[in-house]
Order: sequence, then C-alpha cells, then structure tokens
Amino acid sequence: MDIKMAPPGIPDLAAARRGEPVREERVRELITFVDARHDCADFRAATLIALLYAPPTSLSPELRAEVERAILAFAYRMDEPGTDAMCMFSENHQVLFAVLEYL
Repeated sequence: MDIKMAPPGIPDLAAARRGEPVREERVRELITFVDARHDCADFRAATLIALLYAPPTSLSPELRAEVERAILAFAYRMDEPGTDAMCMFSENHQVLFAVLEYL
C-alpha cells in the first residue's frame, strides 16, 4: 500500500454506524497513517473517531483499543512533541484539529 495515497476513509463507515463489523485491515491502514502523522492525517483521524462513536459491535475490542491508542497519541497542536508532516496552518485544518481534540 502506498500510505501517502491511502484513501481518507473506509467504504463501510455507514455499515459501522449501523453496528455491522468493519474490515479490520482498512482500519489498521488508517491507524498506520495517523500514527505516522502524514499530511492530512487529521482527515483519517476524523474517520477513526467516527468509528469510536459507532456501536461497539462494529469493532473488535482489540481493534477499538488500537483506535483509542492512536487517537490519544495523535498531535492536535503545533506545540506538541514529535515529528510530523501535517499542515496545521490552513483554516480547514485548524478547525478540524480543534474539533478532533475536543471529541
């Protein structure tokens, strides 16, 4: 998989919102992208947070724990430690980072 060009979401997000199981390999790809803090990782983090708000039956307990870990370890502000390639200056990213941190 070319991680930089990975799609920002998962095709079965609507199914997850109904409590149907998601394809775990796709969620793990998003986790890898978010962990690497590539540019636009905030869009992938939004998908991961949406999965956390989905019914518990959509994720295995192990995968839910992986998603939670990735979200808690994510950088939401420029002054957080770590190396990243994320754009945080444009208005749309500023709004999304603030919303993600709040959620």
